[in-house]
Amino acid sequence: MNTGKIVICIVLLNLQFQLLWGQDYYFKHYKVEDGLSHNTVLSSLQDKKGFMWFGTKNGLNRFDGFTFKLYQNNPDNPKSLKGNYVECVHEFDNSIWVGTDNGLFKYNERFENFDLLEGTTKANILDIENDDFGNLWFVADNTLNKHNVVTNKTTRFSPDRFFHAISVIKTLDNEIWAVSPEELFHYSKETNSFQKYILNITADSKKLFRINKLFNLDNRTILIGTQNHGVVAFDIIEKRIMDIAPITTNSFYVRDFALRGKNELWVATESGIHIYDLGSNGYTNLRKDYNNPYAISDNAVYSLTVDKEGGIWAGTFFGGIDYH
Repeated sequence: MNTGKIVICIVLLNLQFQLLWGQDYYFKHYKVEDGLSHNTVLSSLQDKKGFMWFGTKNGLNRFDGFTFKLYQNNPDNPKSLKGNYVECVHEFDNSIWVGTDNGLFKYNERFENFDLLEGTTKANILDIENDDFGNLWFVADNTLNKHNVVTNKTTRFSPDRFFHAISVIKTLDNEIWAVSPEELFHYSKETNSFQKYILNITADSKKLFRINKLFNLDNRTILIGTQNHGVVAFDIIEKRIMDIAPITTNSFYVRDFALRGKNELWVATESGIHIYDLGSNGYTNLRKDYNNPYAISDNAVYSLTVDKEGGIWAGTFFGGIDYH
């Protein structure tokens, strides 16, 4: 993959867009007609080699800057993905891990095929994370699991004893946090258990309160993305809810987060992309504009990834991939 040529092409293309449209945010679009397997993009990742990976409703896509390579279920190939609905992708232990609606898979780069993680057959994989102790954490059918890649041992934290898991993250200090639909949990390595934190959010009774996503903003702040109640900020040092204007003042359906640089927070929602300048408190809401070919392609944005060059890749529900 010639990263230098790709960067030059992207820079020249972006300059062309800026001259033609004269706006701050302009996007290049990638859809099925460009080789993408499906226009519903649920997850994304840039690996250490620079490849972009996109999980869709119909398979996994690897993009080299020019073409898409597709990975889908093949009933005649036992080493193919067993599920085409790819909810999450994650890089750990020099491997790509792929969460589908039918198991968790490890990508074999040499043979370009996949190994199913034992015990995850028919499981819907909702999220994947890792810690610095050789553990791969994943949520399978709302059950949090810890899989050690060295010992190949998996510890299952059943909902009956613990909680119904939705999302899991590692903070900058290598701590594991997870959420149920309404509560936050902090993992203790010493006791192999969790401390629960009740968020005490004043929710609109007419709208469902449910947590969708976790994001580590900085060394003391976790952002919690919710359904219909926007972003909740939690101080992991003082263990309390905190207000970060204007981030925590809007109510919308949050799907994902990304931080570009130190101050530019992007929030993917069902009402477009919300961008916050944490230094100046500036705010922009990007929405689909039928009269602007360089606007985002769909208001339902499901995934965000910042690449090594500072570009933003947004996966949408109907419009494929938008690149800024």
